[in-house]
Amino acid sequence: FFFKQKTAYEMLRSLVGSEMCIRDRYQRRVHGELYDHLKAESHLKHYGRLQLGLFIKGLGLSLDDSLKVWRREFTKKGVTGQEFDKKYAYNVRHMYGKEGKRADYNPWSCTKIIQNNPTNEKEHHGCPFKVYSMSKLEQVLKRKYASVINGDDMRNILKLKSEKHFQLACRKMFEVQHPNGDIEGVGVHPNQYFNKSFLPVSYTHLTLPTIYSVQISVVAVSLKKK
Repeated sequence: FFFKQKTAYEMLRSLVGSEMCIRDRYQRRVHGELYDHLKAESHLKHYGRLQLGLFIKGLGLSLDDSLKVWRREFTKKGVTGQEFDKKYAYNVRHMYGKEGKRADYNPWSCTKIIQNNPTNEKEHHGCPFKVYSMSKLEQVLKRKYASVINGDDMRNILKLKSEKHFQLACRKMFEVQHPNGDIEGVGVHPNQYFNKSFLPVSYTHLTLPTIYSVQISVVAVSLKKK
């Protein structure tokens, strides 16, 4: 069974959708630029943490395991475990409804992500099909997906972006990467993009509860081994 060999971080690097909705189930990448910045800088601003954190919650990661993931990333550069617990753990618990008004927050939809733009260069949340310039989006697509995207595909995606059809651009990128994939729900919600991109074509018949149960088990067991 192909799930067995995946570590927690390989699972996280498979997450698709909320910030760079152009993931490849074979490359096992996560949230694109958003996750790249977390890995590179060991930090994300508030809305970046919220966008990625709720997405991970939607995947099925428990509060305890989510805290382990965030603490591990944040304490790689300068932040101590005590500082993390004081400054950042509250926000993670808040996402899970354990602090503040104890609301059970849902992962952001594509529409909400598109509506939440970064206000400065230190913020990395939002939809890249909207917030990236034409040249930057083309550069990113060429750098990360040269093996699957051709000139016509690139022109179609950039045209959709220029016409402000950001979700359609996302769907087009999914079609390029997964020509035999199930596109239903893609461009509507990041977690749907993950579900459709994560599974090989032969597993697309699995129900959401089955998918989530596998995800939860693999991530939880892998984190405990770290």
